[in-house]
Amino acid sequence: MVPVTPATLKATYEWLLAFPPFSRWKLPPARKITFYVTDFVSEWAQFDCDKMTLRVSTAGVGSYDMLIKVMAHEMIHVREHVSGKWAHKHDSAFFKQARAMVCKHFGFDSLTF
Repeated sequence: MVPVTPATLKATYEWLLAFPPFSRWKLPPARKITFYVTDFVSEWAQFDCDKMTLRVSTAGVGSYDMLIKVMAHEMIHVREHVSGKWAHKHDSAFFKQARAMVCKHFGFDSLTF
């Protein structure tokens, strides 16, 4: 079981910021985001742009691979917010373009990401 704590969430966010495309997106540093752990079963993670909080559920993250994918997904939402393109959905052209970049760089399957 992967330890999901606010500290490991922050560290994962910071680690991903070191790699493209995140390193080019001018995302806020981790210190500007508050990280929370939840036990939601209905959603694996959630970014709240109004409160600048990022929540990750222990119910959906059972491996380091999943932790990285979940955080990368939420970081796309952070990018949407920073860019003024926050759509609250996953089928916007902006989200799809960002998802394609992330999946290409990290080798994620875009159908399951």
